[in-house]
Amino acid sequence: MGYTALHLAMNLPAIIVTLDREVKPHAFDGTKWGSQIIFINKDICDVKLYLPRDMVFCDCNYSPELINRCTEIAKACSPRVIAWHDYGNPEAPWQEGVLDRLAESMELYHVEETWLVFWFEGGLA
Repeated sequence: MGYTALHLAMNLPAIIVTLDREVKPHAFDGTKWGSQIIFINKDICDVKLYLPRDMVFCDCNYSPELINRCTEIAKACSPRVIAWHDYGNPEAPWQEGVLDRLAESMELYHVEETWLVFWFEGGLA
């Protein structure tokens, strides 16, 4: 629904690119932050263009394969931050296992009492 993109735009001086295979109303439509958000109607599996980004947010809890593909794309962007959503979400139980395995090779940080997990280039200082 675009709530996370909206909240990121409300709190960051950044342009946010969001990708979704479904065209639907978004929480940011018609808001003053909507101009900071670029919506691309595409399936994540069709993305082939890698561009450098400050942060890549992976909200793709549909299957382990999709989470892995989203993570692969995120890493290829050489971002300073990668974030994942739905860690611990009972409707996406595979998300936790995928990220726990990923944590064996990347330093990940789970924000307590949320479904958010972050990786920071260089770790946390």
